[in-house]
Amino acid sequence: MLFDFIQFMIFVDVILSLVFMGKENKLTYYIKIITDPILSPFQKLQRKIVPNSPLDFSPILAIVTLSIIQTIVFAII
Repeated sequence: MLFDFIQFMIFVDVILSLVFMGKENKLTYYIKIITDPILSPFQKLQRKIVPNSPLDFSPILAIVTLSIIQTIVFAII
């Protein structure tokens, strides 16, 4: 359930970043608080692999990684 919530917040963050491009409000602020610690390592990794890419693939990488971790955790439980 926690994994689903985080994946949903990442999806909402992506949508809001397209709708409110460059604008900050309370909703985007609180969603960034939740998603930035998860997306930040993937953004750094993307900058090392593809330095000047105009597209941000970090949400896709984060969701795939969270899905893999979720599968492993549920297999153990």
